This record gives sequence, structure tokens and C-alpha cells, in this order.
Amino acid sequence: MLSTASTSQTATVLDLAEKLAAQPKSPPQYAPTASQDPNDPLGRLSPYLEADSSIQWDPLGVAIAPTPLFSPGMLANAYFFGHPRWGRKYAERAHRSQAFCDRWQAALQQHSSDGWDEKVVIDLGCGAGNLWERLGGEPAEMIGVDISLGALHWAAADGYAALRADVHQLPLKSECADIVVANALLHHCDRPAQVLREAARLVKPGGLLITDMDPQRSAWQRKGWGLWLNQKTWPNLMDWLRDELPQADELVWQRATELHNRQPSQGLQAALFQSTLSELGFDVQVYPHNANHHTGAEVLQGQWGKASLKTRWEQRLSGLNWDSPSNASSLMCVAQRPCAPTPTTEETEDGRHLTGIRQSM
Repeated sequence: MLSTASTSQTATVLDLAEKLAAQPKSPPQYAPTASQDPNDPLGRLSPYLEADSSIQWDPLGVAIAPTPLFSPGMLANAYFFGHPRWGRKYAERAHRSQAFCDRWQAALQQHSSDGWDEKVVIDLGCGAGNLWERLGGEPAEMIGVDISLGALHWAAADGYAALRADVHQLPLKSECADIVVANALLHHCDRPAQVLREAARLVKPGGLLITDMDPQRSAWQRKGWGLWLNQKTWPNLMDWLRDELPQADELVWQRATELHNRQPSQGLQAALFQSTLSELGFDVQVYPHNANHHTGAEVLQGQWGKASLKTRWEQRLSGLNWDSPSNASSLMCVAQRPCAPTPTTEETEDGRHLTGIRQSM
């Protein structure tokens, strides 16, 4: 995917890979003492880290887990989303509509009227911290995990307990969070199923896992003129007026982050969420929807909304029925881990006591 970059860009990639993968010879080690000081990310993270974690610290407030190998996809995500101009512009524009917020609030409030207030939340692929910034609320702890150090600096400044780590293999304890969220993450990952299993591992009994904004594979089967139209880049009028049209380098790097998106046979399937999470005991609901500015809480009622005019033309020219849930552009998953069973003692008619299991709700 990075082969479209120029020779100078390729050199930049290799140089960046060396810098990201390099480990300090004598890294400062993490001392496990709990703290609620927002300026002490390691102390805040201590109750949730695995005992054998070897964590370094960053002067700008980010805890760093060892990442021995950066894949090309991880490298692209680390660079683009932490870029001082490209990453910041993306963070200021992406996933900010009121409909987006309404959809997420509805998903959280399906299971608790207080949403994520007073709960331990882990935001995987948090980027610059858009999700918490938009949804608000007062979680007991908000842990943000990302591969981009630059993006995590912004998230830490906004109050996240920030951790740079590979989401395929996290240094966090199992069942340590009430809610785990992953917005627009899985399609940026080399192995989405592995990341989904890692996310599920972190959820407490009775807890919640929510993902959103991952492309639905069946909706992206473009061909012929539909594929041509899809691959054309159309300048945004407001960007043109502000003289902020994306540069060629920016487009190359952004596309390099999209490992499972916007190409025929790319994207995720609802079956991935159903099979992966059901096997782990979760109750799973998957909601196809068209990710535009007008599809909000009604998604959780089975409505998928209307795609943009451009998307409808692309699908029609590709022989797809645009007014179908199987061709809605994005998938949202809301999955709950059942509460742990608790032992109960019941007395029978003859006075005997039987010990059994009752499912807590």
C-alpha cells in the first residue's frame, strides 16, 4: 500500500520505522503505585496493568508499552494520526456530528441510564480523544490506547490515562473494565479478529463492548463505473475556500492506514462479530448503518439510514441495491458479557439445602 509513495517518502517510512521500533538502552521503569493524579499516567494505569508489564514513561504524559515490531499498517497509523497537521485536522473533523453522538449515547444507555459515568472505560484506538470529547460524561477512569504517540499526547492533554500499545496484544489485565469502546479501529488493524478478542478479554462480567464505524464488506463490492467513481477524489468546497485541500503525501499516508476499507473484498462482516464474541459468551447485536451526518439513535432500532448520493450512485453502477442493510456502509456492534453466575442455597420441602448457581442480572 505504501508502494505508491515517492522514493523520499519511502526513505521517510524506513527512518520512522527505526525510530519507532528502537527501545532506549536503559528505559525508566514503571513503579506500581496507584494514583488519581491526572499528571501521573503510570499511577493511574497501575490497577489495570498486568503484573509483568514493562512500561516506560514519556515526559508529555504517555505510558509506553514495548512494541518490538511495527507492521507497515501500524507504522502508517502511528505517523498519520500523530502528524501535527494531518492528524490534528482529522481529529477536528471526524466523527463529530450530533447523529454520531446520539447513536453512541443510545448504545451506552441501553444498558445503563448513566452511560459510562462512574465506570472504568478503555478506549481502544482513541486517537486524539474524540470520543470522550464529544460524548462528555464523568467516567471513573478513561484509559486511551493507541499506536500513535503524537495522537496520545493530545488525548493525555484532554484527561485520558494514555497508553501507547499494540492493540493486538495489550498489557492490560483481563476483565479490568466496565466498558470497552473501539470507534473506527478494527479496519485499521492487521488482524481485526485478534483485536476484537483482546477487546473482549478486558470486559468485566456484566460489562459492555461497543465498536462502530467499521466498513461493511458487502457494501464495498464496487466494480466497473462504480469502482471508478469510488476511487475518484473530489475536492471539498470548504477545503478549497480555506486553501486546505489535502496534499498528495497526506492522501498517500491516510490511505495507507486503511487496511480493510474502501476496496472490493475489503471491510468487515457482521459474522465476524457474531462468531468471535458469541464464542466468548457475549450477547451480540450488530447494526448496519450508513455512516453519514443523519443516522443516529434509530440505528439501534434496526434503521440503517440513507447513504450519500455519491455512495448510492457507486452502488447502483456496481449492481448493488443501496436500500438494503447488507449494503449499508458501516457496522456498529454492541455486545454485553453476561454477569458471572453466583452460588445460591435453597431449602427443599424435606429441609435439605441445595447449593446451585443463579445467573445474576
